[in-house]
Amino acid sequence: MMNNAFLKSVPQYYVCPFCGSLHKWNGKQLGYYNNTLCEKKLKCDEEPYRGDVYFIQFDYCNNLHYRMKSLCRKIDKVEGMIPISSIQWKPDTPMVYFNIEVTTEGFVGLYDCKECGFSISCNYARGERRKKTEIQLGFVFDESEYRIVQ
Repeated sequence: MMNNAFLKSVPQYYVCPFCGSLHKWNGKQLGYYNNTLCEKKLKCDEEPYRGDVYFIQFDYCNNLHYRMKSLCRKIDKVEGMIPISSIQWKPDTPMVYFNIEVTTEGFVGLYDCKECGFSISCNYARGERRKKTEIQLGFVFDESEYRIVQ
């Protein structure tokens, strides 16, 4: 179970919900992004021409808000909030993460997404054919930060 201490830390990387890769964090401590005027804009390095594709912010009621533009024509948009207390530490790794369930407009999977130019690196296209999928967003910290906030 997560507490607010991790908001005082600065991640080194974030887990991209679109491609699943780690991308370099170039921002401030997580708690800095605490309102809509100060949200953190992130993008997938695999699709740099698409611009900022997802946004995160924290509120004073201990929630993380997220919204994502879709890279996929089968998923309109993804947005919501989760309590910070539901964010989990990955065991033995300086990483926190949370999973988001996404319902798609049509089936996704390797066969269904083969015509998309992004399908090779897309989390939605991986795996079996389905209409619901789960994506993960997370942050990776330096070992010293990890020991402090854990």
